[in-house]
Amino acid sequence: MNAVIQKRLGLIREEMKKEGIAYYMIPTSDFHNSEYVDDYFKAREYFSGFTGSNGTLIVGQEMAGLWTDGRYFIQAAQELEGTGVDLFRMQEEGVPEIPDFLYGEMEDGQTLGFDGRAVSCKEGRKLEEKLAKGKGIKINYGMDLASRVWTDRSELPCHKITVLPEEISGESTAEKMEEVRLQKYMADCGISSRRKCEEYILQGKVAVNGEIIKQLGIKINPKIDIVSFGGKQIKPEEKKVYILLNKPIDYVTTVKDQLGRKN
Repeated sequence: MNAVIQKRLGLIREEMKKEGIAYYMIPTSDFHNSEYVDDYFKAREYFSGFTGSNGTLIVGQEMAGLWTDGRYFIQAAQELEGTGVDLFRMQEEGVPEIPDFLYGEMEDGQTLGFDGRAVSCKEGRKLEEKLAKGKGIKINYGMDLASRVWTDRSELPCHKITVLPEEISGESTAEKMEEVRLQKYMADCGISSRRKCEEYILQGKVAVNGEIIKQLGIKINPKIDIVSFGGKQIKPEEKKVYILLNKPIDYVTTVKDQLGRKN
């Protein structure tokens, strides 16, 4: 049994009760959404014992779970032993994503809390959209409960910025700024939405410079790299046509109406 981690979880649960928080989320990232963070931002490690660079900790009154990817399954299983934190192996069959898990576990009107400074706007909106629908679950973005328990927490970092020369970084700043994520480039080419393009990538239907890509997060330089989908090279449309439509009063323009209004 890891008494240290269990005690820390117990203390943060006490703070959750004080604030009316049913579940509390602790991500890995810092205020800039970095994966490799300064000691000040290692709250997820402090409360779980897991030292990997990617993972999200969810704490409830009766459970605690850590979501991480395949790079860390073995390490996480070892480091979480005896902590009372369950391991959720991301993208494994039957393992829910965090929004789906919370939707299934949380009751109507309960509140999810986290430090919104360390959570991206996109992720926050995704949680809002999923949890508010049907259950009226609330989200408190201003909850830095970790600092209340982690009393010897390091100071916020204030380091000098070091600009790496091109012989070390391999690319200039201008070249890096031209890079785009593969799924965004595919969407710009008119293949489908970014989310659907992510599915195509995972299914092995996309190649970059002749090499099949089956993982997300890949960036390409549209001026240099050749992207193929279904065996054919794809390129963004050079010209776009924009159509302005008049939407009369009482008409709804949407692909899917979440409120279930009549057509």
